[in-house]
Amino acid sequence: MHEEMIEYLKNTPEGVTSAVLAELFLKIKNANNTFTHTAITSILSKDKRCYIDKDGLWHIKLRPASDGEPFESEPLRAVFLISHPSDTGRKILYAALWEIVTEPRMLWNRWLVDSENQLASDQKFLLTGSDTFTPLSHYDTELKTLTTLLSEVTPVYFSSYEHTALRSACYSKNIILNDDAIYVTDLLSAAKIEFLQPVSPVSCAKELFGTDITFQNVHRQGEQFTSCILELLRQIKTQGIETREDFDKINIDEISRFLEGKSYTFEQIYSLPQSEGIYGFKDKNGSYLYIGRTGNLKRKITGFFRDINAVSGKLRTLLSQSDSLITHPCGSELESSLYEYRLIGKYTPSFNSKPPAHDLKNRPASTGSHIIIQPHISDSKIVAFLIHEQKKIIIRSIDVPSGFDNKLLQEIQTFFFEPGAQTEKSDPFESQIVYPWIQHQADSIAVIPVHNFKDGSEVLRFMKTSIPF
Repeated sequence: MHEEMIEYLKNTPEGVTSAVLAELFLKIKNANNTFTHTAITSILSKDKRCYIDKDGLWHIKLRPASDGEPFESEPLRAVFLISHPSDTGRKILYAALWEIVTEPRMLWNRWLVDSENQLASDQKFLLTGSDTFTPLSHYDTELKTLTTLLSEVTPVYFSSYEHTALRSACYSKNIILNDDAIYVTDLLSAAKIEFLQPVSPVSCAKELFGTDITFQNVHRQGEQFTSCILELLRQIKTQGIETREDFDKINIDEISRFLEGKSYTFEQIYSLPQSEGIYGFKDKNGSYLYIGRTGNLKRKITGFFRDINAVSGKLRTLLSQSDSLITHPCGSELESSLYEYRLIGKYTPSFNSKPPAHDLKNRPASTGSHIIIQPHISDSKIVAFLIHEQKKIIIRSIDVPSGFDNKLLQEIQTFFFEPGAQTEKSDPFESQIVYPWIQHQADSIAVIPVHNFKDGSEVLRFMKTSIPF
């Protein structure tokens, strides 16, 4: 049934509603939208190929290339960003997404500020020619649109600095950005091209094409940036770097020497799954130095070591002091985010920052009591998040269908319907993680509104009927 759904989605590129899929494949007719959406989401949310758009239509994502396939087979997209010069590059003014094919083609672009006046005086040239300024309407919506587009492809940024700036902007809005990325600075290194610092999209275009785009508008600069990527991919191909694996391993000898004497190797890193998860670096005494989460364990950790000779600062110190690497795949973004927060609180790694207290000023309002169903790393299980505004969130792995038993019933009854039961109080920082996540993912997750049921038996009965086994 699952693969039949996938095949149907492949043949229906315009998208399909949960109700249509439920009628075709589950033989459920005339059911309420909540029921059909929960049923279909419980099936398709486990499949990384599937996603649901803002109109509630299910689609199939572009298929990422495997490490052994040529770059031409991988859905690469250039991410062109313009930042404010007086804000250390952290204030993103403009973002554009370009297709990297035989010639550059713009797919999406937005100004991320309300007024032209927010541009620096020496940035007004960005609006010359046919480019006009369109004021930002909804910052969160545009940022979410961009991250959704990037989740389906392999982004190419100029450097890790731009990637970090966009990640920070997303983090401030509780939006998770794709960790997989390729950097032009690494392509330059792979192509063995060196020129005077500072390296920038402007200096890169001048070096590769002899073109000065310093005072060109944003469209022309984005086009030239994408052309630079195309040229660099052509140049590294002539040096035998044709696949993602070739690219990731160009400095394998230097990386191996750096890791000598440690309890983990680059081959172990490269064998990690390309899945959601948490990871931690430990020192020789077994103490955690750093704990983090990522949407792609392999890509995130491989990226730390790609150009080990160029790594500096805090990251260099962390990698030098590390002796072992611990990883744990997770079934969902929510699972990894909560475990990351809890583990940092438990072990207080020296390289992690504590959550800023001022974040609590913007704590989102509770949306009631819920059970959220998310995929498990095992196909035979699901993960249930029991959420109550006054109690600490419970994360429970459930075998399907044997785990829908009296033990689970009692846990649901006690947690949601017995006010006097002894449970840990809610953690405001966990609420800061969960409630915005629910709001952003409302159309694509299976949510059971417990506050609409009278007791645990009704909740469990709904779970059994809405989650096909």
